[in-house]
Amino acid sequence: MKTWKNSMVGMITVILLFCLGTVGFSVVQAAQEVKDGGDFYTDVPEAKDSLLGAASYFHIFANQAHLGNHTNGNVATKKLSGSANFGTKGISGIEYNYAQQVDNINGASGIHGHTKMVFGKETRIDLSEYNRPRVNGTQMDRVSGDDIYQDKNGQFYINFEEEFKHLESVSSDLIKTEPVKTFYNKDFKNENEREIDVSLYKGDDIYIKLAPEVLRTNTPLTIKGLEKNNGDGQFKNVYIIVETDNANNYNVQSQIKFRYTDGSERGNKETVDFSDSTVLWTFAHNEKPFSGDINLGSTWLGSILAPLAALGGGQNIDGNIIVDHFKGAGETHGWNFQKNKKGHVVLRKTSSKDSSKFLEGAIFDLYKVGNDKAILSNLT
Repeated sequence: MKTWKNSMVGMITVILLFCLGTVGFSVVQAAQEVKDGGDFYTDVPEAKDSLLGAASYFHIFANQAHLGNHTNGNVATKKLSGSANFGTKGISGIEYNYAQQVDNINGASGIHGHTKMVFGKETRIDLSEYNRPRVNGTQMDRVSGDDIYQDKNGQFYINFEEEFKHLESVSSDLIKTEPVKTFYNKDFKNENEREIDVSLYKGDDIYIKLAPEVLRTNTPLTIKGLEKNNGDGQFKNVYIIVETDNANNYNVQSQIKFRYTDGSERGNKETVDFSDSTVLWTFAHNEKPFSGDINLGSTWLGSILAPLAALGGGQNIDGNIIVDHFKGAGETHGWNFQKNKKGHVVLRKTSSKDSSKFLEGAIFDLYKVGNDKAILSNLT
């Protein structure tokens, strides 16, 4: 009888120890909490003064982004889908990525030690295997729990609604700016020698419009006379406004080529040198930002600002891709637009209770000190 009692006591002791061990293990796992993502403008405060706002610092900036092929760059999107990985090879410092909603994500995304990857509050993040965290069930192989963050306390890392309002305004301003010239196919030497030489035009900012026929032509279009950012901020920016004559879709067939004043040419490639990215394209219909589908049928160079449009195609793209819906392309390479240091004024009306909230409809007049006559009036 005594032996039987001793056996029972021993068995109960073993069971209790096992249960206590299990409870202790669970507590350790629960302690691994995802860090608060915070706010992008806290991470990159200089973005507030950028022409394109937060979008300046992302290869793909979209309300929806589908990554179908290798994406050598960073991504900010409301909704992420697709099978391709993303992240910039060879980058120094921290690269920021943000997805409010994740339909699916490639586990090879991000660059370990160089990534801050922020997800929306509804995303399931599992840090139980800290060096190989899971995002909505997908195991991330190139980032650790140190690189993973999440929206918290009702705050979004990036407020896409506010950002896209700003981007639409920038696109509208570019479209309304008087161009130095509007090009038609008849303005080129012949169909196979289509060149626009921006060195012929004076100024820090050159605005050019293209008739709808120009990019529909299945021969290359070369933009030459481009300048690079050599570090002093004194270079020429080129803004190209593409007119579309169809509200629903616009098909681009022209290969884009760039040639610079130093004699060099640019092709599609992976890079961390953005000094030669000095061209920004936007698309218009009836003097407003284009809101249909843009289909790229040939390789593309230069940043794209089309905040109301969808962009797709099977070709390679180098530059910022700033669109409502990115449907996927060939390989895409981060090549962020460089803005010259021409003087400018940024006017913002914010809530007195919350300086992060911009208020619509505020009207400003701009004066030079000591002069009672406004330089510009009715700025909204």
